[in-house]
Amino acid sequence: MTGSEFWALIQEANAKAENTKAIPQWLVSRLMAFPATEIIDFSAWEAMFLDKADDERLWAAASIVADGLSDDGFDYFKCWLIAQGEAVYKAAVENPDSLADIEYKDHDFFGPTVTLEEMLYVTSDAYNRKMRRPRFSKTNLPAGYQPPPGCDPGRTARKNKGFLKLADDKAVMKAHFPKLMKRFSLRRKRIAREKLTQKMKPNGQQLRDD
Repeated sequence: MTGSEFWALIQEANAKAENTKAIPQWLVSRLMAFPATEIIDFSAWEAMFLDKADDERLWAAASIVADGLSDDGFDYFKCWLIAQGEAVYKAAVENPDSLADIEYKDHDFFGPTVTLEEMLYVTSDAYNRKMRRPRFSKTNLPAGYQPPPGCDPGRTARKNKGFLKLADDKAVMKAHFPKLMKRFSLRRKRIAREKLTQKMKPNGQQLRDD
């Protein structure tokens, strides 16, 4: 499987899955039609792209969108980012402020939903079902397996180490992520106002927003 074929599968999943949350399961079903070694290739590409996105500047930017992300939360954000497709992924890795340009499809009360942990289990689920093994069996690489040309799934050092410590400095965040800070600071002001209004409602009655 080439890198282009990896991204083509992600694009197809976006087009055919019912919603973002359904993308991982759609990929599992689709990958089962591939040879077992290509399922492992998919895992290798995913590992490489997760590693390329392992950047504390991106973590800080994603935290603005999500109103905070834990270490695990950032891993699940990177999964979500890959699931958005090649163009969105590459733009965010190159310039995290581009996250402000995305039309977010899924939301909860606190804002956009930008985590997708299930992407981490796509390969193991597809491989084990393909090989008719128990779901949680460990995926062992075939003897002599080599990643596809151009794919290096090995871990590298996290980029911009220490940047996350500056995340509470609004001036620094505005300098690095002007579009994100403008878009999401306005939204959080509105949420804070709605919470205050909710507390002021007499007997649960709606107040006018004049």
